[in-house]
Amino acid sequence: MLACSASSGAGASVPTQACGHETVEAYCAQHTCETFDQVAEAVRRQDKEAIATNAMFRYAIGTCGSYRTIDTQTMGMSRTFYDASGRLAAMDAVADAPMCGNEMSMSVGTAPKCEPTIIERGGAP
Repeated sequence: MLACSASSGAGASVPTQACGHETVEAYCAQHTCETFDQVAEAVRRQDKEAIATNAMFRYAIGTCGSYRTIDTQTMGMSRTFYDASGRLAAMDAVADAPMCGNEMSMSVGTAPKCEPTIIERGGAP
């Protein structure tokens, strides 16, 4: 689950696509960038749905210095970093298929150089 998404009109968030590297400001000007609390709630909900349907989904919530992090894994992986106010600070994502054009990965902002300390995990088998 990417931190930024476009509304499907039914209140649900749908991951959007971006290529290469963008600043957070440029990315959020084009997309709805959800807060840490919104994304954490969404991944917990998605985890429950994945367990109920035996779908592959894993997540980890943690801290990395002064940042909070959310990692997700489905058919690709993403790690998002949020500042103390819960706003998107950086995001890195890798997919098993091109996200757009021939790009297999994307990044937004500059991710901190640290390994998150995990404080919550979830995941379907």
